[in-house]
Amino acid sequence: MGSPKSARSGKPDANSGFQICCGRADGRKAIMRRLALFSLIFLVDAGVAVANPFHEELEELLETHKRILATEAVVHSLAEGLRISEKDLWPEVSVTALQGRENRNNAEGTANTGVAISEFDLTLTQPIDFWQSKGSAIEIARLQYTQGQLGLEQTIQSILLEAITATIGLRTATLVESYARTSVANIKTQAQLEDAKVAKGAGLSTDVLQAKIQLAGAEARLSLSKGALRQAINRYRTVFGHEPPAASDIPILDIPLYKLPRTKEECVELALENNFQIQTVRNGEQVAKANIKQTRATSFRPDLNLILDSKWKSNVSGITGDTTEWIAKLEMKYNFNVGGSAMNSYRASQQNYLAASNQTQDARTLIEEQAKNTFEQLQVAQENAGFLENQANIAGEFLALAREERQLGRRSLIDVLSGETAEINALSDAEAAKSQVAITAYTLLFILGKLEISSVKVAAVIIE
Repeated sequence: MGSPKSARSGKPDANSGFQICCGRADGRKAIMRRLALFSLIFLVDAGVAVANPFHEELEELLETHKRILATEAVVHSLAEGLRISEKDLWPEVSVTALQGRENRNNAEGTANTGVAISEFDLTLTQPIDFWQSKGSAIEIARLQYTQGQLGLEQTIQSILLEAITATIGLRTATLVESYARTSVANIKTQAQLEDAKVAKGAGLSTDVLQAKIQLAGAEARLSLSKGALRQAINRYRTVFGHEPPAASDIPILDIPLYKLPRTKEECVELALENNFQIQTVRNGEQVAKANIKQTRATSFRPDLNLILDSKWKSNVSGITGDTTEWIAKLEMKYNFNVGGSAMNSYRASQQNYLAASNQTQDARTLIEEQAKNTFEQLQVAQENAGFLENQANIAGEFLALAREERQLGRRSLIDVLSGETAEINALSDAEAAKSQVAITAYTLLFILGKLEISSVKVAAVIIE
């Protein structure tokens, strides 16, 4: 991954201090222009967003991600289980064929027999689902299939949120590392100027030490920002499965303002209606209710079957020659445990339904809280981003004035160096705050169950 481009600060020279400071000011202004552009991109309406290959990359990710493929396989398995349950209502055919020899020792006065025999039996059993035992099983399988589909959609949106967060985090880490690198370069330049002044007898050695102190702090911040960038790269690589693009090619993600609810009440209403966690536990409650019906039918009701049985026999049972049997019957069969285990099964199904019902209510409460908190976090993050951007602007203006006054002898070196530190911290904080706004916005869409590729807005890049 390419290194972020540092701001131009000029060549250090003892006789050109003012020009060098102007060069650093130009570098700072360039950074501020990029920051302002990034702020504008995050705050503009979704109408300025244009198509971007990032959407195609997201589509490819959702088609190939192993977690999604695994969930799809589970859904296919549940679909087959539903077909199995539906086909339990179909008749079953049993075929038996035999051939051998039968020796019979008959009663006195009757000759014994020993002949070759053959027999072919064909039985058709049609279940009669009078008490809906199989119908309940079909209903359960259908609900489980729906639950699997909900899980698949939730997994897709979860992966999409991870991809969005990884992309925003990578861009933020790249910019913060760039700011830290620029700060180190500027402080190094100032330290070289002070060294040159001391060598000519015009400077103070304490100023040199102050510059070196600030330089050590700036290098420490640069080291931290490099570590954060490496972690962001690792996260991007884990989510997307390939190396991240160059810094200039990282997409700038816009906030889908038009998809976000305008009030907290609307946010809660949408979350309770569309959140996949709530839909999943609600579906589980329906499964538990259907299981009560199935348990009642299988434990306290007999099985009913219509049976058609036909047999073709040759020399069987001591009867010489061919015989044919046709039997049509309605069979009722009931198996029960003398210890009353059927009642225990029924009570267990009732308790499972009670548990599922309580889980649904608990999930609604938690999602309502989560929706409210995320909505409020988004508002706070937007306000915080505005304040920090203003702080960054003020810090930049102060640094520019401090450098000019330093040339005129009205400011100490520590004022300039402190201003340099304050500006880089303000720029980094503003960048992190804007990232948090975007991540919170997309997280809110995930909670609302509305996060789709079409929701991801990629801002147009303005090339100066």
